[in-house]
Amino acid sequence: MPASAQKPALRLLVGGRGLDEAAASEGGPKTHEAPKPLADEDLMAGVRRGQASAADALFRRYATPVWRTLLWVLGDDPELEDIHQEVFVQALRSAHRFRHDAPLQSWLCAIAVNCARSRLRYRRRRRWLSFVIDDELPEASFDPNDPTACRVRAVYLLLDQLDPDSRIVFSLRFIEGLSLGEIADVTGVSLGTVKRRLRRGRDRFTRLASQDPDLRPLCPEPSHE
Repeated sequence: MPASAQKPALRLLVGGRGLDEAAASEGGPKTHEAPKPLADEDLMAGVRRGQASAADALFRRYATPVWRTLLWVLGDDPELEDIHQEVFVQALRSAHRFRHDAPLQSWLCAIAVNCARSRLRYRRRRRWLSFVIDDELPEASFDPNDPTACRVRAVYLLLDQLDPDSRIVFSLRFIEGLSLGEIADVTGVSLGTVKRRLRRGRDRFTRLASQDPDLRPLCPEPSHE
C-alpha cells in the first residue's frame, strides 16, 4: 500500500487535529513565505561564495521542511531548535559538497537525518545513564490536558523503543510520507536496507501499539514492501 494511503492513520488524531497541527503547536521556526528569486543552483553558488544574503535565503526557504523532518523523527525534543540550527551550520560548512543532480531539499534533509540520528543515539545513552545513577532525568514538557498532545507523546514514547535507524526510516515513511526511494536518498543507504529497517520498525511499532486501544488504529497496515 502506498505511503499516501497509510500515513493519515498516524496523522489523524483526536478532535480532527492531525500530527501536522500538533507539530505546529510545538513552536518551531516562525518564517514568512519568501520569494524565490534564485534557483537552488544559483542560491548554493552564492552560499559557496560566502554571501550572507544567500545563507539567509537558504534558511528562509528550507527552514520549515527541515524543522518538520526533525520533529517527525525526534518528537518534542528540548534541543530541537539547536539541532535545527546545527543542520544549517553544517550545510554552510559543506556547501561545496552539494551536487546539483540532487534536490537541495533532499540534501538538507539528509543532513537533518544525520543530526537526528546522533541525537537519538545520545538519548539512548542518556536513558541508560538514568538507570545507572538510579535517578530520573528531566523530560520535555507537554500539556497533560490536551488529548492530542497526550496521544502524540504516546506515539513518540513507542518510537523511543525502536533502534535509531529503524525509527528514522519508519518516521520518514509513515509520518513524513516519503517514498522508499526518497528515504534511500535521504539516509544514504540502499533500497534493500531501507526495506529491512522499515520492516523491523513497523513490526515492533505495531506490536507495541496494538497493546494500547488508543494507539491500535495508528498501526501501519501490513504491506509487501
